[in-house]
Amino acid sequence: MSSIEKDKLKIPGRKLAAIAFPVEHNVTEKGKVVYGSLPDRRLIEGWTDILDAQKLFGKHVKDAIGFHNLIEQGFPYSSVEHIKKMLDLSDRELAVMLDISERTLARVKKSRDRLSAGVSDRLYRIARIFSMACYVFEDKTAAKKWLRSAQIGLGGNVPLDLMHTEAGSQEVEDLLGRIEYGVIS
Repeated sequence: MSSIEKDKLKIPGRKLAAIAFPVEHNVTEKGKVVYGSLPDRRLIEGWTDILDAQKLFGKHVKDAIGFHNLIEQGFPYSSVEHIKKMLDLSDRELAVMLDISERTLARVKKSRDRLSAGVSDRLYRIARIFSMACYVFEDKTAAKKWLRSAQIGLGGNVPLDLMHTEAGSQEVEDLLGRIEYGVIS
């Protein structure tokens, strides 16, 4: 790796929610730079706080691999209630975001079963994006308001409406990254 490439990878003094950097081999033929991102430890700590991992899972989760293991085991139903409360979501809104019916959500609540790995993964995605929004806007209320408002950078879509798919979630994360870096979005 040349010294120029190494300089591009230097992290600024302030840790950011997502550290975006241009990589030479990611420059398209038209000269457009494609950005990548790396999770920052502070953001992972935010996911832990948003999901209240210590209380809900009985352990402190230090990294994404820790969450991966918890997702495979299935989150407890209490994590659904926690996220619902944090984001002020209705059962209907949350069911849509988790890609399950309201009846299934009610059944899991009644039985107190663990969520499936797929539903746990989608719940984790919601917490991850909410954490990133809280970091970018430096306020939970502002983050919630932004997530519920149509965004020009998302083609007029509301971020919460896009978060039920990985592709939509990635667009929301990318927009938050652009906002963090001051890119006109």
